[in-house]
Amino acid sequence: MTRPGTFESEGRPINLINSINDPGWDKQISGCPDASVFHTAGWTRVLIDTYGFQPLHLVFDGGSQPQAILPLMEMRGILGSRRAVSLPFSDTCPPLVHPHPGSIRRQSDHSPRSGSDSCFLNEPVAQYEGLLQAGIDLARERRWRFIEFRLPGPGFPGKPAYCRYHGHGLDLTPPKDTLFDSFASATRRGIRKAEQSRLDLEVSRERAALRHYYDLHCDTRKRQGVPPQSWRFFSAIHEHLLRHNQGFVVLARKNDRPVAGSVFLHFNGRAVYKFGASDFRFQHLRANNLVMWQGIRHCRNIGCRNLDFGRTDHENEGLRRFKQGWGTREFPITYHRYSTDRNEFLESTRKGPGWLNAVFRHVPVPLARLVGALLYRYAA
Repeated sequence: MTRPGTFESEGRPINLINSINDPGWDKQISGCPDASVFHTAGWTRVLIDTYGFQPLHLVFDGGSQPQAILPLMEMRGILGSRRAVSLPFSDTCPPLVHPHPGSIRRQSDHSPRSGSDSCFLNEPVAQYEGLLQAGIDLARERRWRFIEFRLPGPGFPGKPAYCRYHGHGLDLTPPKDTLFDSFASATRRGIRKAEQSRLDLEVSRERAALRHYYDLHCDTRKRQGVPPQSWRFFSAIHEHLLRHNQGFVVLARKNDRPVAGSVFLHFNGRAVYKFGASDFRFQHLRANNLVMWQGIRHCRNIGCRNLDFGRTDHENEGLRRFKQGWGTREFPITYHRYSTDRNEFLESTRKGPGWLNAVFRHVPVPLARLVGALLYRYAA
């Protein structure tokens, strides 16, 4: 594992930190409202335990607390090449800049949140530009093939985007009835229909509940033509997040049979809807609506101020409409990828879903799980 040390960028020393070696890491980052579960030591441990990635967080020292942080994970490709992402399997993971009076501006209307202040900067300032340059300098020094940044908002001004997505955020601070009234009429009808279907709801942090969710997850991914991530990944989520009260599972059952479920993660008053799945044979019960509504209510009950619904591909209008139906605010998500070989930011050449999706729809679940366990290490 990479040892703590220092790195110099533009004549300024920057600390290289492995967050799991710092027992006070989560407390330090909680000083910035933009710190999410993806910035925590627990999420870092999930990625280490599952995939063996190496954490290299760039920290601008501010004395008693970090002034700015760029979280990074170093990964190896199939042929041994190295790359870094901030951060793998996180839909967004902005750099963190601690607020100092007069030194930063608040975020713009592209914010995925409301109801709370934010340290994330959609407009560049010295610390933020310094983090970007430090990441590029480190990429060159360590001979990474590329470095990737995953940002909520329009991204770095003047830099081409590698990928763009839709993001959706929900302010959880209004009263429960006000929240419900803000949902689209179809969403409210779906909740009421599910309530009439006599479904049993469970909110749990237990491993068994996550395992029930995982079975639904594998079937749903097969239907979507995408291999599921390994149970090892979900087991690590339970070990390092759910067991430490940084996440929970919501399950809906019909006659004791799980028919829908979701996994929510949370930290620092911010919740993330990370995974959702269902049994297609029971779609008419609208259990997904009831699971989401229960997740929203539970997030409010434990003190979360906002809920991030994750990223949505531009091509997936159905999922986009589902998220919009919950009264969310839509905002852009921008990924930047800098190539050290070409010494420039790249524009994506990726295409939409193709023949591989059709193949995976017909692959048996056990084989798809095996493929996912091998593939995601290199596709993060």
